[in-house]
Amino acid sequence: MINIMLTLDHLLIVTSQHFTSYVKTITLFLIISSVYVLGLVATTICAAKTFTFITEEQPPYAGSNMKDLGWAWVVAKTAVESQGYTAELRIEPWARALEDSKQGISDVLFLAFWTEERLQWYEYTVPIAQIESGLFKLQERKDLIYNGDLKVLKPYQIGVCRGCAVADEFDQADYLNKAIQKNTENSLKMLFMKRLDFVAANRPTAEILLKKLESSFTGINNKIIFMKPALQVNDLLVGISKKAPDYKKKLRDFNRGMKQLFLDGTYHKIQKQYGFKQ
Repeated sequence: MINIMLTLDHLLIVTSQHFTSYVKTITLFLIISSVYVLGLVATTICAAKTFTFITEEQPPYAGSNMKDLGWAWVVAKTAVESQGYTAELRIEPWARALEDSKQGISDVLFLAFWTEERLQWYEYTVPIAQIESGLFKLQERKDLIYNGDLKVLKPYQIGVCRGCAVADEFDQADYLNKAIQKNTENSLKMLFMKRLDFVAANRPTAEILLKKLESSFTGINNKIIFMKPALQVNDLLVGISKKAPDYKKKLRDFNRGMKQLFLDGTYHKIQKQYGFKQ
């Protein structure tokens, strides 16, 4: 009888110990699960309230060496912050900017031209600005003439930034001899060294790059000129990646923020503050 009671007491003690261990295990599991779930929620909320932009060096609109990264960036940043977002900008070569935004690594392709092809990857916002695109040549090349007919350019080499849109008709002209370059700056250097006949680029950015290059390539700013007529006047847009989290909401919020800046005068105040004249 005594032996039976001892055995039962031992069993109760062992069972109690196993139960306590089981409760501790379940409790630990629940704590870890809760932390994980909360982490996922926090990450999702953070991603949803952050606007990540990517572009290339595009002075006078945006650039790593510009005050506050450029007036156009200040406009975009102000627009999304008014809608409760934080905004981040990365500046990369244009081909990288295209690829990362297509894949949704960055939410926004910043300062882009409209092209029909890009509609498969982006929803476009209202314009940030308008920009003139066209051809640059060496001033001494009196033999190079452009009258608005692209076919007269067939015999010549034209430097174009990789992945960049210039003008609708020009971009689709497969019969032209386009020398693809890493960026517009490289194209202008090649033109100055007489390795290209023309460079096709947006005018304001190219003209600022020429001033920047003057210290390394003496005379480049005066020897390279913009040709009339322009190839096209383009809207400078923001492309919201269709792979960005809540991209339709971000599109609406960006446009709402921009509308507010136009209505209350902030857009023009920012332009004036940063010395930009359209």
